[in-house]
Amino acid sequence: MQAQQPREFVRLAADFNLTPANGNPGGLLVSGDKLYFVATDGTHGTELWQSDGTNITRLTDLSYGSVNSFIGPPVEFNGELYFRGSGTTNGTINLELWKYDGVNASLVADIRPGSAGSNPSGLKVYNGALYFAASDGATGTELWAYDGFSVYQVADINPGPAVRTVRFNVYSGLLCFAASNNINGTEFYTFDGFNWGVSDINFGSANSNPSGFTEFNGGAVLSSNRADGWRGALGFNGFGLYRRRTSVPARRDQARPIWLSIAGISTSQPMTG
Repeated sequence: MQAQQPREFVRLAADFNLTPANGNPGGLLVSGDKLYFVATDGTHGTELWQSDGTNITRLTDLSYGSVNSFIGPPVEFNGELYFRGSGTTNGTINLELWKYDGVNASLVADIRPGSAGSNPSGLKVYNGALYFAASDGATGTELWAYDGFSVYQVADINPGPAVRTVRFNVYSGLLCFAASNNINGTEFYTFDGFNWGVSDINFGSANSNPSGFTEFNGGAVLSSNRADGWRGALGFNGFGLYRRRTSVPARRDQARPIWLSIAGISTSQPMTG
């Protein structure tokens, strides 16, 4: 007779916000033997916290007191934690790139000086650098990187101040993300550290809005729109996109499954800041 495995129960780990409001923990990251996350205790704004399995400790107070520091999910890079945050003393919001070195939190770069901030997001470590989306106020939200010494803009994908969102994943040695320009719309991009490619799935300026990038069965799958109104699944093998036999109709009267069109990497250009 085999011994029964002990049953696991979901339990409250800590009620560190003693007010009637929620602590709203999020952005959980395990590093070493500690769990890091962002939350509020009701006295301070959204800050960076850690748990060693026994004790929970607040690590930052970028904007002192109850003022919200708007800390984003942390990412580990070169043994330190990097995150978006706002550290002001006058109640304004200035979202920039910060780091925590295990003792202190410090500002990495003031990409957009002033009270607006560059609002770095989507932090992802790739090929020895930390990549993210940010806006310097002149070129809109574009692809940026930090190599451990300096912060620089990798590319101005959509020239001008227009704002475009990017979401990052790493697969098959490539940085994969969704971005938009005035020619291709919001499409699927890849970057190998030197050159970038764009797959114009919904041809022309229309958007395919690729999302849900997930590794599956030795490959990767993402969801995107087609010109005929369908939204379905495309596979990615590290070289190009290919059709999969799973698709979801955008309208109830489009109930029959169809093959998705093949979309490959259509352009390849060097990334220049």
